[in-house]
Amino acid sequence: MPPRHHHNNDPPREDRLVWQDIFLKFPNLRFDMLLSTPFETLFKTQWNINRNLGRFVSNPVAFRSVMACHEAFISGSFALQFFARTTWKESDLDIYVSEHPPERAAALGNHLIEREGYALDNTKGPETFQAYHDVDSMSKIISAVTRNTPIEVILGGFCTIAVVNVITWKLAYSIFPDATFREMKTYQLRPLNDYYEDEERVRSISSGGSRRIGDSLSWKIPLDTTGVTPGLPDHVLEFSIFGLSKHTPDPQLFDLEELTYMELMKLDEQSRPIDPQEFFRGELCRSSSQIHRDPPKSWTFFDDLIPEWFEAWQKRQAKMALEQPRLAEHNDMEVDP
Repeated sequence: MPPRHHHNNDPPREDRLVWQDIFLKFPNLRFDMLLSTPFETLFKTQWNINRNLGRFVSNPVAFRSVMACHEAFISGSFALQFFARTTWKESDLDIYVSEHPPERAAALGNHLIEREGYALDNTKGPETFQAYHDVDSMSKIISAVTRNTPIEVILGGFCTIAVVNVITWKLAYSIFPDATFREMKTYQLRPLNDYYEDEERVRSISSGGSRRIGDSLSWKIPLDTTGVTPGLPDHVLEFSIFGLSKHTPDPQLFDLEELTYMELMKLDEQSRPIDPQEFFRGELCRSSSQIHRDPPKSWTFFDDLIPEWFEAWQKRQAKMALEQPRLAEHNDMEVDP
């Protein structure tokens, strides 16, 4: 059989190994195993967050410090381009920040106007979207001021999985990397329908049960943080748990909800920073930012217990996964009288 010929002496596609294959075909491969000198150079050159942000801001390090201080995240098309190592010239930069406390969104907007020369263009709903534009460079930045936490809006607000990516001040996360960057496919999230015909080939979608930000099915890239003022620790975001289903799952309530309610009920009604009766069940702990602004002296915080709760939750999930096949086997053995 004669040899195949290729332009520029490139090997055939099936014999070539691209960087996506290294990270995505071995999802359990730890990053610390890969961070040899060549890989460190690779990340600094191919996934350089400061260079990418340089399209929109003159001082990316200062901008990321503001993001860290006010717990703002980048998502949308910019994050997708960052992972794909490409640039869409007419794309904008989408930033997500919570409306509680309001100082966060204000500080972000003031930085863009006073330090970067942007002007506020318009504001519109349903979430509050503030559009900023730079007259000289024609760059556009959209600040989404969210009612719930920014990560909730990012995970539940997009129409397809391709744009479910998050960039913090320190790390970049792609939640469905195998489908997006290896299979080069995307799947609808609204509405969920038979578009999922190939879902069994994509582990990040077909894994079943719940997932979390930064799990073994995610693609996580550590960013160069030189000069960036630190902000939210990694584990706060990485204990964010979500599920993907063709049907709306019943919400799972965690211990934090009950403990928040107990702390509120310990206070006199006039001293409570929020009224627990005004919230639907499952939404109370999401309003913690209002409590953090001026916490009562007697308030007990339970943040340090979240890793312990998460470990217990993982054990429960593993136990349920083992019990389900046994239950199915038992049902198969039943005989109608």
